[in-house]
Amino acid sequence: MPVRPPAVLVIVGLVGIEIIAVMALAVLSVIYAPGEGISSATAVLVFAFVLIAGALAWGAKGLYEGRLYARALIVVWQIMGVIIGTQIAVSGQFVPGSVTALVCGVVMILMFSPRVIKYLRKHYERELPGT
Repeated sequence: MPVRPPAVLVIVGLVGIEIIAVMALAVLSVIYAPGEGISSATAVLVFAFVLIAGALAWGAKGLYEGRLYARALIVVWQIMGVIIGTQIAVSGQFVPGSVTALVCGVVMILMFSPRVIKYLRKHYERELPGT
């Protein structure tokens, strides 16, 4: 079993928190849906949240195992998270927006740290045929 750098464990933990937050948004979207029943727009929103949480879970699992594909899954969401968090912060909800942008920013910076890149590259090189 490969030795994981501490940054990988921090990333997996923070992404786990993001997964919980996204699933909480899905549940809250159903609980606070306007009107009687759930509209098609709410259903699409919940589906999108579940899809995002699933992609993040797959990415976190892949990162923990040292899979190179995980970087793309995680980084794309972090970019979106920084944008969404910044927009929330400047639109009047400073604390939730700032926390979102900060967590996503930290994860994104850690994803490009030398030890994480080396960890992913080392695992990738072991999977190549003929190596």
